[in-house]
Amino acid sequence: MTWLKRCTAGRILILGEDIHALSGEARRCLLHCIGVMFQQWALFGSMSVLENVMLPLATLTRLPQDAIERIARIKLGQSGLG
Repeated sequence: MTWLKRCTAGRILILGEDIHALSGEARRCLLHCIGVMFQQWALFGSMSVLENVMLPLATLTRLPQDAIERIARIKLGQSGLG
């Protein structure tokens, strides 16, 4: 995982684990426990909102494409963007 900026002081704890102290599989597993919240409409402009929501599912799972799209549509519906 590439970080835009590494912390210069203190610690970043996720579920009680210091993210910068972990590496390899332990770090990957911890990062899969968290989600992403876009700030200030920071979606990929070349993709639709549906495609933006589908991207992590396609990248981080082995789900078939139709399941990824169904899940993404459900999540958009839950957020009022259906």
